[in-house]
Amino acid sequence: LDGKLAQRVDLVNPDPEVDYRLQAVIVKHAGQSWFFKMLGRTADMARALDGFNALIQSIRFDEEKN
Repeated sequence: LDGKLAQRVDLVNPDPEVDYRLQAVIVKHAGQSWFFKMLGRTADMARALDGFNALIQSIRFDEEKN
């Protein structure tokens, strides 16, 4: 993520009755924590994961504007 250390979280609900998954990336920049998340049904998330990863890879911070 723009050369910064980031954490990825992948949570899947263990209850088969509640078919939801959360993917999130957390990165610190200029003293703030930035959160990027995607939440949805497990099958939908699997189809959207490549797009989410592309979004994360495209993020750039403007160092001049901190």
